[in-house]
Amino acid sequence: MENNNKTISSIRTHCNKINYIVKLFLYIILFVTASSLIYTVIVLVLYGNSLEVNSFRDEFLIKPSNLHFFAGGNISKSLVTHFTDQPFTNIKLAFIIAEAMGLIKLSFAILIFYNIRKILNNIENKYTPFSVDNANKIKLVGILMIAYAIVPNLIAYPALNIIAEGVYLDLNNSIPIIFAASFILLLSKIFSYGCELQKDSDETL
Repeated sequence: MENNNKTISSIRTHCNKINYIVKLFLYIILFVTASSLIYTVIVLVLYGNSLEVNSFRDEFLIKPSNLHFFAGGNISKSLVTHFTDQPFTNIKLAFIIAEAMGLIKLSFAILIFYNIRKILNNIENKYTPFSVDNANKIKLVGILMIAYAIVPNLIAYPALNIIAEGVYLDLNNSIPIIFAASFILLLSKIFSYGCELQKDSDETL
């Protein structure tokens, strides 16, 4: 019994430390999301008619030509296979699509880190980590990771087809995230099983 208490105490201590890191990342992502939204609105209102496309490494970078700092909407060249450096018939719409993809990803990231923080809080404050709430939240994190990996491209595909040729749905870069999400979904099943064992143990006592 004493060993169990030490183990639980150690788990809670580690969760507390990890929680600080998760909280920091959550605040950073919230700041980046708010900044991206403000940047998008400012560019569309003040510089919407001066947008240009620059071919940069593996991405098309869409930014105002009269802004000198390196910022703008990014669209991966794996989504648009085109021989020219400017494949879009409507640059403003391409910028909106690029920024929307980024904001959607950031929104999923916020939800993922928020739920991870809730899981860590539960482990810290409850007498056992094996609770139905934790199992459900771990499952939700796995689902959100899969959504993070595929939803932005699923939305961008039909939108980019309106303004560019040679558009195709690229999910190759999503495979590692989907694999990690599958492991997390498996972990949620393990937690659900742990909940059953915890329940049997509590009833025995």
